[in-house]
Amino acid sequence: MQTADVIVVGSGLGGLVAGALLARYGRRVMICESHTLAGGAAHGFTRQLSNRARIKRLRSILAHLFTVALLMWLRQIR
Repeated sequence: MQTADVIVVGSGLGGLVAGALLARYGRRVMICESHTLAGGAAHGFTRQLSNRARIKRLRSILAHLFTVALLMWLRQIR
């Protein structure tokens, strides 16, 4: 079992900075995090979209592309 002078709970930006500073000044630090990635709110999560949400997103993208293509075509015929 490891021994630590300080245990930091949470690896958000504050926890990482506190742990780094304490380690720099000679303390043995253990940082505990419940997620698989460190960083707290500084990283993002990817959620799985349902088929309905994917179709809605695709429609939105296609509508935007159609609008851009139409505007470009209208500029050419002027």
